[in-house]
Amino acid sequence: VDTTKAMTTAAAMEISEDWILIHDDFQDHSERRRGKVALPILKGDELAVNAGDHLHILMWRALLSNQKSLESLPLTLEIAEEMGSILQTTCEGQYLDLSWMLRGEFIAERQYYEMVDRKTCWYTIIGPLRLGALVAGNGEALGPLVKFGLPLGRAFQIHDDWLNVFSKDTGKEFGGDILEGKRTLLLIHLLEGLEKKGKKAEADRVRELFRMKRIQRTEEDVKHVVELYKEYGCNEWARGKALKYADEARKALQKVPFTKKEYVRILDDAIDFLVNREL
Repeated sequence: VDTTKAMTTAAAMEISEDWILIHDDFQDHSERRRGKVALPILKGDELAVNAGDHLHILMWRALLSNQKSLESLPLTLEIAEEMGSILQTTCEGQYLDLSWMLRGEFIAERQYYEMVDRKTCWYTIIGPLRLGALVAGNGEALGPLVKFGLPLGRAFQIHDDWLNVFSKDTGKEFGGDILEGKRTLLLIHLLEGLEKKGKKAEADRVRELFRMKRIQRTEEDVKHVVELYKEYGCNEWARGKALKYADEARKALQKVPFTKKEYVRILDDAIDFLVNREL
């Protein structure tokens, strides 16, 4: 496979991440991104959203220019259609994530995975791999890549939630998910643990804290929730879940019909990285 043929598609995927994260920081009122001030804070919401819209346009222009390197209009359109499907699925996941916070709704573990499968699994893992398979002409891999990407995406997101609370080197705000009121697996496990131990008043206090507007939450609130996470074993429980899904991904990886065994090794190494990274 001529890897240069994948460059434009890869560039479009990277551009899409930039505009999505700009809009995500605006929607979540995030203050930090990749160790720096988030663009909506740095330049204001209006200019940040405009920059995101501009990048969105550049992404589609890149995909339309794909015909030059792919030398195939049908394949160019198929890749653009796949990208549209990836982004639509991602927006569905983002809607769930935001709507739970806006409505003050608390969710079960099953609902968490429904959101993660759309927002993280498809955008971060499945989509990029399927785009690569389309460029390479490996249509047989499209289905198996979904079965590989779903557990790996779950493992990635659970570990990301864990890092947000238990690592101070993420490039984001420490405890940002708590400040933003995110419905993470850690929160789900904590509320279940409190209810099982009859600590209804504490559970209600946590729910009330997560229903507040971001501006009302304090660093003391974050520290209190983190201590509860530790007390109720949310740390170890979430890590166990991430490793479980990583193992499922490894098994699914063996069934993906790659043209070279080297690709299996690369992705197997990626699994280890995604669930053991510190950033």
